Amino acid sequence: MSACTAPPAPHPGQAAAEVAPRARSRCRHVATQGQQSCSQGEETDEPSGGSLIDVQYCAPAPQGRVGGSEGSLSPSSLAGSGAVNRAIGGGIPIECSHATSRVNRVLACVDNRVGFECLRFLSGISTTRLVGVIVHPVKTALYWDETIAFCRERQLPCFEIGEARDQFEKIAALEPDFLVSIYFDYILDSRFLNLPRFEAVNLHPGYLPYNRGFYYYVWAVLDGTPAGVSIHAMRPAVDAGEIISQARVFIEPADTGDIIYKKHEEEAIRLFQATWPAIVCVKHRHFRQLHPGTRHRLRDAEQLVTIDPFEKLRVIDLIDRVRLLTGTSGSLCMIEINGRTYRLSIDLTDQEVDREAFAGHPGGTRMGIPKS
Repeated sequence: MSACTAPPAPHPGQAAAEVAPRARSRCRHVATQGQQSCSQGEETDEPSGGSLIDVQYCAPAPQGRVGGSEGSLSPSSLAGSGAVNRAIGGGIPIECSHATSRVNRVLACVDNRVGFECLRFLSGISTTRLVGVIVHPVKTALYWDETIAFCRERQLPCFEIGEARDQFEKIAALEPDFLVSIYFDYILDSRFLNLPRFEAVNLHPGYLPYNRGFYYYVWAVLDGTPAGVSIHAMRPAVDAGEIISQARVFIEPADTGDIIYKKHEEEAIRLFQATWPAIVCVKHRHFRQLHPGTRHRLRDAEQLVTIDPFEKLRVIDLIDRVRLLTGTSGSLCMIEINGRTYRLSIDLTDQEVDREAFAGHPGGTRMGIPKS
């Protein structure tokens, strides 16, 4: 546990993530052996009774540039309520009885504000006992200080991922009932996936099977695929595990990349809080991903940064490209003109155009632009 005992200063990612970091939650969980069995839930692709959360993960990609425009599904009111969270195209219900008195041992692999907030949530659940936490190396970690302080206060064993891999016997000794992976970048091999008594689940910031890989929030808009978050069972294949629950994220036409990123964070926290009671019960169900969906690599997003001044683009495509690569520190988009490189920015303001500003008056135009 020595790797997590002394938080360095300053930690490079403590501030809220913005568009430039590479959309950390890539969910690259891979195992080397056979598929993990799950005694906790029944796998199906048929609708069934129940009323906790409705899931529709296999709807065809919508036409046009919607990027989640069908509306936000905020499951904050669902936790423990038996309400229904409907995704696109209706939904397939997950049946769950909350009647359980067992205290479940949970090993958490976390990063980012989402991981930290979910840790806090789990610590307040009477039927859940955190037995250990695995974190990113400090050089890639977000919310390192907060997570380490959280573990210290509760005397929780804490491991960096490298230490957890090298000294897996310490992890195995924790004997978890569940493993939860939340905004965690690093590969968890078959030892980790087969360790929990019941199940290993991952909180993925994409509306599976769409937007696997890097910069999920960028491609949701550019590809016209649903924006959202998913909780799924962890399996050997990357991001291919059966889905437990999902929620859509609504993207406004003027939202920049950092705003969309934060919207995914908020929805991810709400979805986890709403779904956890179903995960720890014995009646929740899995639903297979029925088509390939979409995936993008890091270099796909890197190619968006440089704009060719002679490239033919629709105006809406250029606007989306620039705003999606804009964060709190400004735009990442660059364009070279006559041998000089410029940063390309855009400002979209939701307001009526003052047409009189262009009409002019005796002292010149109101815009300060001469008419001739």
